[in-house]
Amino acid sequence: MAGICSLRTFLLGAGVLFAIACSIQAGEAPVVESVWGCLLYVSNDRAAEKATQIPTRIRDYDERLEKLLGYASIQTLGQGETVVAPDGPSSIVFHGNIRVELTGLTRQPGEHFLVVLRLFQKDHQLIETQANVTRGSPLFIRGPLWRSGQLVVAVMVVS
Repeated sequence: MAGICSLRTFLLGAGVLFAIACSIQAGEAPVVESVWGCLLYVSNDRAAEKATQIPTRIRDYDERLEKLLGYASIQTLGQGETVVAPDGPSSIVFHGNIRVELTGLTRQPGEHFLVVLRLFQKDHQLIETQANVTRGSPLFIRGPLWRSGQLVVAVMVVS
């Protein structure tokens, strides 16, 4: 009988410790992530070809972007970084009243994230999407046609 009582006490104690551990974990502050973005202008303008410039964070993607988008020149029009907190939307504002509003960022297993974002030109919403991204791997979004080319937005979880 004494063995059964000590087993019950042990199981009860283990259950209490498990409940405390779960409540502490549930009470942790949500992880806050930093998101970087840039606004690119892509075109086939011969004068712009020599001015090809791409941010260091996405430099490895320049040849693939040229092939996928069908443009020979890539220029950076702006960059920004924001912290995405769980209590409301965060924005990265670019040249020409183009902005990316991040309304959700959920950590998935590993370095993966589900990102919910909206792309605006002034107050006009152009796109709303959800995407699974990996930390350090950019998401490219084709924006509106502009001048003799097109605007492209790149967004990446960096921290």
